[in-house]
Amino acid sequence: MDFRLALTYLALYYIRPQDWVQGMSGMEIVKPLIAFWAYSVYTKNHGSQRPQKLFFTPHDWAMLAYFLYVGFTAPDVMGTLKGFLPSISFYFLTVLSLDSRERIVTYLKWWNAMFVVLAAIGILSLYGIDLTGARDVTAHQKGRLALGTWIHNNPNSLGHSVVVALSLSYILYFWKATASQRTILFPLCVSLAAYCAYETESKGSFVVGAFLLVCVFVIGRPKLVKIIVLTLAASAGISALAFLPRMSNIE
Repeated sequence: MDFRLALTYLALYYIRPQDWVQGMSGMEIVKPLIAFWAYSVYTKNHGSQRPQKLFFTPHDWAMLAYFLYVGFTAPDVMGTLKGFLPSISFYFLTVLSLDSRERIVTYLKWWNAMFVVLAAIGILSLYGIDLTGARDVTAHQKGRLALGTWIHNNPNSLGHSVVVALSLSYILYFWKATASQRTILFPLCVSLAAYCAYETESKGSFVVGAFLLVCVFVIGRPKLVKIIVLTLAASAGISALAFLPRMSNIE
């Protein structure tokens, strides 16, 4: 149950039907979900012979330190900590729910799917199928694609989300993947994510996308491959970025 709730939270966080589906507007569904999720994680660990532990990895301590830093450096300490609590709860509940390699891989595939669905929703709005009211938001942003949801109502936030699918799709559906995944899933995911990111005209997302792709081909690779990739990225890659929208003044 805890794993299914983790997947449900991702869908509600990114797709956000509570922002645009009729009858769901204004509904408070995230906080009850987190409460039920926390109860599910607690009952699973309480009855387990090997309960999982919080603060087991350096990442956990880093997230706790970040949470405390943001809270105690803000003018309104308690208000900031309270507002940030759902995000930190999301992190720790996810960590406790992903207790096997199979779950981690499935979660990454679901996460990637949410990026691709976001991209598809954005692209559909350009062709008259406007599910979220994106047309008015995009017009307000001078033609830069955005959605009518609370998180992705500006081009930069949408671009930064969908561009992650480029590198993540490569890892999931091309590297050590089946023939059908390489020929169907990978091109589909990449084309939708790239087209959506392009329409956002977000310079930050272009740079982030390029950086992530370089990391994919550098981390864990032989030294010769690293040298070739970094050389290409520093030369042809930067030149290619200059041809993207609003990137002509890149230095």
